[in-house]
Amino acid sequence: MAGAAMAVKMQGIPYFGVLLLAALYICWRRRTRVSLWQQAAAFGLIGAAIASPWYIKSWIITGNPVYPFAYSIFGGKQWSEEQAATYTRHQKGFGVGELPSAKELAQMHPLARIFCGPRRPDRLLLAPIYLTFLPWEFEVAFGFKETAFAMQSPGPLYLGFVFLLLGWRRSPRTVLMLVLLIVPLWAWWLYSMQLARYLLPTLLLLAPLVAYSFQRCLGAHRLVRGTAVGLMVCGVAFPMWVTFCSGYASSAAHLLPNGRDELLLKQLDVYEPSLYISKHLPADAKLLTYGEPRVFYFNRDAMWGDPGHHQLIPYDRIETSQELVGAYRALGITHVLINEMYFPDLMTSQDKLKTLIRCAIDEGLLTPMGYFPRHPHFRLLRVAAPAEEPKAGGA
Repeated sequence: MAGAAMAVKMQGIPYFGVLLLAALYICWRRRTRVSLWQQAAAFGLIGAAIASPWYIKSWIITGNPVYPFAYSIFGGKQWSEEQAATYTRHQKGFGVGELPSAKELAQMHPLARIFCGPRRPDRLLLAPIYLTFLPWEFEVAFGFKETAFAMQSPGPLYLGFVFLLLGWRRSPRTVLMLVLLIVPLWAWWLYSMQLARYLLPTLLLLAPLVAYSFQRCLGAHRLVRGTAVGLMVCGVAFPMWVTFCSGYASSAAHLLPNGRDELLLKQLDVYEPSLYISKHLPADAKLLTYGEPRVFYFNRDAMWGDPGHHQLIPYDRIETSQELVGAYRALGITHVLINEMYFPDLMTSQDKLKTLIRCAIDEGLLTPMGYFPRHPHFRLLRVAAPAEEPKAGGA
């Protein structure tokens, strides 16, 4: 299971490492048990073997087994030091507090650079409270705050009952072992990327501690007992109610004629252009998107085009609209989808890429097609074939 977790997501590596250290610690405590060392070695080797194909494949394709991370150590194809720095800054931006500008960061002492923004010492100390009551600060997009509380906040159960552990005496050794597993994982989360969903495996380890603390409360004073029961009921009922309402709306919509499409059209803005793309574009169409990473419902090959994701399109060397469209064609791109909500001011911006796209539209190299009345901030463009290219012009 640990190997499968690492093969699914690289965030599984810290959990595997902590569990392996715990196994080795147990072996060290029981020096005479040779079989324990064998079991710990089997755990490490089997877990690594199960996960290794994914990392070997990444190493072969990109030259970096943990691509795009650790660029300063391994490097990586279609990536650069500047892109790696931008990506790291994006990851460090989650949590309460704003990062200083890149210029300010460069002028700061290395230690101050580490503990700034969301990693300022007081914010690290208060992170459990922030995560519980301001969960939208720890996610990419939160939608309604009620949904964020139900889906992204660990909830008051964890905050309240885990802190009560500090007051219980004579706790079982299991409690101490779980705490020792959780502390380095919590520290790693605070330092690396304060994204709420990355804490899910840690919350799984915390769940028995919550249950243990709740059980201790039931044997305490009746005021403590009543508060604990109320907290447990509210903490379980609220997210279950939000989940039920969401699930009910989805289930009811699927039972109606065209209900699934109507539900998605209401709740997912990219579904309107996705529906058009899946129905009207050729099966061999290949799309490039700007400001839009959600390509699941296209049912067509697609890739992200925003500068910073890769270097497959050499934006820094492209100077004309013909060169830009030529780069599209070299990758087999037949259509371009732009989400102007996150790629704004296409028709007015002086940004180099947006200017080139605008010129390509004016010159007929990119042809507008489709109109999305519910979500007009989407723009679908067809890449002109070489035979359709105008004989003169250029940005």
